[in-house]
Amino acid sequence: MTGATGIVWDGALYLLADGTAENFLPLVPIGPGEPFSVVNAELIGTGILLTLLIYRDPATGDASLAGAFFSPDGLAFGEFPLLPGHRLSVQLPVFDTQTGTWFSIPSVQPVTVGPSLRIELRAVSGIYDVAILAEDYAKNFGFAFVQGVVVR
Repeated sequence: MTGATGIVWDGALYLLADGTAENFLPLVPIGPGEPFSVVNAELIGTGILLTLLIYRDPATGDASLAGAFFSPDGLAFGEFPLLPGHRLSVQLPVFDTQTGTWFSIPSVQPVTVGPSLRIELRAVSGIYDVAILAEDYAKNFGFAFVQGVVVR
């Protein structure tokens, strides 16, 4: 990989919050310039893996849950009705630098669907180790780590 670019991060993260618990949302855009992103979440107690569709307003940065979908047979997707009381654990993607493969781990504290469920964009204080990943047109991955990024 060649070339260089500058990256600026204000520490703001999208969080799925229910007033008690929060899950970081590792959003993946569905396409360049599209306002929709997806993230996977497990429906706790069922083993069902859902794909959450998130709308991000390009003008304000505000985000909202646009729908939940699942694939019971691994071939076709259908809409999944999220009901009050459903508990979700967002799946966090992990890139294994040794094998060059991806896997996911569940968020530690599930959130509960209900009237207080919302998506927030806010800075979360802490010290972060940030991994910057890139993929070129030939499907080669490159990465760099920035350790000790302080957000206040």
